[in-house]
Amino acid sequence: LIFVNGTITNSSDVQSRVSNINIIVAVVGNYNVMTIIPFMFSHKALFYRERASLTYSGYAYAISCQLVEDPYIFVEVALVVICFYFLSGFVTDPIWPFFYYWVLFWVFIMLSTFVGFLFSVALPTTGSAQICATLYVQVFSLFSGVVVPPNQIPDYLIWIYYISPQRWVQEGMITTQFNFILDPICVPFGTPYVINEAEECSNIPGKANTTFYAGEGNSIRFCCDAGQQGFSARDYVFDEFLGGPNGYKYEWRVWDFLYLFGLLLVVRMLGVVLSHNISYNKR
Repeated sequence: LIFVNGTITNSSDVQSRVSNINIIVAVVGNYNVMTIIPFMFSHKALFYRERASLTYSGYAYAISCQLVEDPYIFVEVALVVICFYFLSGFVTDPIWPFFYYWVLFWVFIMLSTFVGFLFSVALPTTGSAQICATLYVQVFSLFSGVVVPPNQIPDYLIWIYYISPQRWVQEGMITTQFNFILDPICVPFGTPYVINEAEECSNIPGKANTTFYAGEGNSIRFCCDAGQQGFSARDYVFDEFLGGPNGYKYEWRVWDFLYLFGLLLVVRMLGVVLSHNISYNKR
């Protein structure tokens, strides 16, 4: 509720909104990875018995298990996005970032669910599957680009950042939001002082000598306290906080979707194949 109709005036306000997206992605993704594992193991004994009696193949079982999850995931994502998006005060003009946010989040949550499914069919016990799932969640969350910004990740570990599904979903969500947020901010702290065309920051006591600009076309002219730097919220995210050679890019929003969707297809197919070919049944 603190973000509804809230103002963005400094780097803390921007980072709070970025962290807001990071938290909802991590929490819901982690929930879906972990909760499907004990559910799948509770059915394994029945599956082994019925497969041994040639009731159905492992392919049919795995495909049906995946398909039955789809409507539940859709309802879950709809409830989360509709409630969370507007309460967080995200962009509504234009409206397409809302639908992009919804679709991208839906694909990511399906991917998280079926990664948990994959661990449950590939490993022999609930404990081993949950340990691997925890490692998957923690490592990819750490290297997603928000907890540790991209420009601070060592070169020899940057490959983890680029394969992390959470990195791609967050890039799409964050950049499509902040591309339209042009509020003037002062970094690191302070409140921007908006001036008109006739004023100059150098003539205002306590303000920096530089006049900063935010926005496009009719740019907003503003001042910050001495020793601070001015940005638009968009420029601060793209050029400073999550910027750099390996930073988040608005231009990659289509690739964000394609990467997650392609990975989702691979994980689902791999889950089906392993369900048919792997058995830990012991007589």
